[in-house]
Amino acid sequence: MGFRRLLSIPVYLTNKRQTMSTLRTAFTCVITACILFSCNNKKVKNNLAKTKNIASELSAINILPDDLLLMDEFSKGFAGNAAERFTAPAKKVSVIKGAKGLKVTIDPAALEREDGTEVDGTINISILELTTADDLFKSNAATMCEGRLLASGGSYYIGMENNGQKLRIKKGRALQVNFPAITKDEMELFYGERDTEGNMNWKRAGVDLVPGKQESSVTFVNRTDEFAEMPAEPAIEMPKLTLYRSLYEKVYYYNKQMTVQELVDTLNRYSKKVFLETVYTWPKELDTLPPGTKVDTTFLLRKYGPPKQYYLKTYKSLEDEKARWARIAAWRDSVNRLRYTGSLTDQVQRYYQPSAISSLGWINCDRFYQNRQTDVELDIPITMNGSRIQFFLIFRSFNGLMNFNVDTVGIKRNIFRNLPDGQAVTIVGFSKVKGQLFQCRKDLIIRKDKPVAISFEKISQEEMTKMFGKNIKV
Repeated sequence: MGFRRLLSIPVYLTNKRQTMSTLRTAFTCVITACILFSCNNKKVKNNLAKTKNIASELSAINILPDDLLLMDEFSKGFAGNAAERFTAPAKKVSVIKGAKGLKVTIDPAALEREDGTEVDGTINISILELTTADDLFKSNAATMCEGRLLASGGSYYIGMENNGQKLRIKKGRALQVNFPAITKDEMELFYGERDTEGNMNWKRAGVDLVPGKQESSVTFVNRTDEFAEMPAEPAIEMPKLTLYRSLYEKVYYYNKQMTVQELVDTLNRYSKKVFLETVYTWPKELDTLPPGTKVDTTFLLRKYGPPKQYYLKTYKSLEDEKARWARIAAWRDSVNRLRYTGSLTDQVQRYYQPSAISSLGWINCDRFYQNRQTDVELDIPITMNGSRIQFFLIFRSFNGLMNFNVDTVGIKRNIFRNLPDGQAVTIVGFSKVKGQLFQCRKDLIIRKDKPVAISFEKISQEEMTKMFGKNIKV
């Protein structure tokens, strides 16, 4: 009932005082009704506003797919296989060198366990050297510093343990590291940290890497003590053979007498296990005698037995023999490497001047990549809708890697922002839909206003294992 309508209600008064009292009462009722109506209006408006906010928040939420592929497991699998492992004593300073040139000086006095206790016994060291863009990709070690792209001059992981506990560098101390110089560009030192999803972010250490001297790994062998420097020849154990003069020679198998040929047939009844190898026992010089030369065969038979004899050999022994010859070949190669060192140019390693590191873990020789940036729109097939895709951009003209996660739930346009214009890259993507793995791979040149269409194909567990190595999880 409106305010004017309330005032128009006829009131029958008996006297003036009663009239004024009645008017005051009516006016109070009107004011009270207005206040209540106004409060209810505000509550309704507030409730409507809250409902709109909740609706807008719900519409903005991307419901993540349940079937997620965790690439961090793959990168851990690759790193576990590619890492080199060393040991060092806890009582003296030692130097270890990785296969690609990284040298670390292990000073036990500068180390402590994570619980603050001193190091004793043996120090176990793990080193991972990533010197190519493909290494960075397989390790999921994106070269990004707070959103800015880096060009890597070598990424490394240095981890140490003692008695099952991780080690750290003591506060105020440092370890000396010699980083190989794999590029002529100016570099500086970065420390790496991974987030909860395994994505890498690098932070500046404030240390510039200065080119140092070239070091030669050529070793010259003194001919007088050449064999003292050579590695020992591997011991080859010759199997003890029992020769049989004919296939009909009698033998015993579980107290049952049979011929050699019957023994072979018995052992191979269900699967091939053994075979008979032929050996010639008479001297080889007999083959080189002039034609017509008389030979005393009676003497030869008495001394050597029949010229052609037999011995049992297992199929497994064939594999053992291959392994023995492989060890001999490896020994021969190592001897030749010491005798003939090769050209001097092939064995010169360029290094930066020694750097002091104050933290173990991920370390990178990097520089910020300076180039014009652009955005690239990605055309993802509708068949991948409702999944999370993990993309990697592998740069081909320098060691660089970018990674992106794209949730395709309700997203029509997928845009990668701030990419270096004109760069050649390989884009690789992985996803998991209904338990099936999918992969896309495409080589392209980053161009402005040029959408990129990609397609996905199924990829098997075996193919993923071949790409990242063993010990991975899907």
